[in-house]
Amino acid sequence: MAPKDSIWGSRAFDGAVPHGLNVCYNNYMTTETKKQMDKFIKDYNLLYNIPNFEASKNVCEQYKKEHPSEFKNSGWSIVKHRKKLMDWFSKQNPKTLELLNK
Repeated sequence: MAPKDSIWGSRAFDGAVPHGLNVCYNNYMTTETKKQMDKFIKDYNLLYNIPNFEASKNVCEQYKKEHPSEFKNSGWSIVKHRKKLMDWFSKQNPKTLELLNK
């Protein structure tokens, strides 16, 4: 058992992550997610140049809102989301896609 005066004792360390570290981590994850989305959009549009099925930030954000469980433990991946996004595109109303791409 650790002494109470050590950093592992109950008085000095309660197991909570300091607020500043949470802010840094959240900022880092937000930046990484944006980078992943930008890379996904670039790769998707480069590899799959299909008229009316072009990925954009608005399209990807809408897809992510509708499928949050796919992003629980990971960000955007061309391997994981390419086919799913293509299927999602095919089920959307063309007017909806037009509004998202504006």
